[in-house]
Formats: sequence, C-alpha cells, structure tokens
Amino acid sequence: MPVSDLHKQKAKKNYAVLGMLVAFIALIFVVTIIKMSYYSEKGREMREESANQAQVTQGDESNSGALNESIQEALTPTDEPSE
Repeated sequence: MPVSDLHKQKAKKNYAVLGMLVAFIALIFVVTIIKMSYYSEKGREMREESANQAQVTQGDESNSGALNESIQEALTPTDEPSE
C-alpha cells in the first residue's frame, strides 16, 4: 500500500501527540520525585525530633510517674455529679 501525503500528515500529528504525552508523563514523574524528597526530609526531621523528645522524657523519670498518676486520677470516674 503506497504512503500518501495524508498518511504522512497523520503520522506527524501522531508523533506530536506522542511527544506531548511523554512530556506530560515526565512532568508528573519529576513533580512526584520532588514531593517525595521534600516529605522524606520532613519525615526524617519529625522522627529525629520525636526521638529527642523521648530521650528528654526518659531521662526525667520522677516527673513521668507523677504525670501518670495525675492522668490516672483525671480518667477515674467519680461519684460526684458534675455541674
């Protein structure tokens, strides 16, 4: 089957659509990688911060016992009606 001018025009159009599709997919991929690296850094900072807080609270056992008692008292139901 001979290739006519119409076939050549459609082929050019198809290649242009293919190029735009590949460019769009590449853009989505790049944005995803950037967002993942940003949130990965944020997650690392949050894990380090929580580890530092755990070390601070772990070093002060006397306050944690009193805190646990006060929480337990607050959660214990009383017989007195509340206003």
